Amino acid sequence: MSESLKVTGCRVFTNQTEDDRLKAFASIILNNEFAICDLKIIRGNKGLFVAMPSRRRHDGTFHDVAHPIVHTLREHIESIVLGDTIDS
Repeated sequence: MSESLKVTGCRVFTNQTEDDRLKAFASIILNNEFAICDLKIIRGNKGLFVAMPSRRRHDGTFHDVAHPIVHTLREHIESIVLGDTIDS
């Protein structure tokens, strides 16, 4: 992960619907300067993971609108977001 990019804020909002897989939504702030909203906390086959914000295309597939390029930043984001999750 780049030493200059850190998650400096995180808010997690529990999903109020009856969807068993979608547990919560999250918003993060990077370096107290840039917000990324609509991350999803999903219970997958191997446990909880963080899905990046995405949009549905006309063909029904999804496309991430924001995502980390390096694996270490993804790990950093997941550790912060899942660390703030009540039901892990």
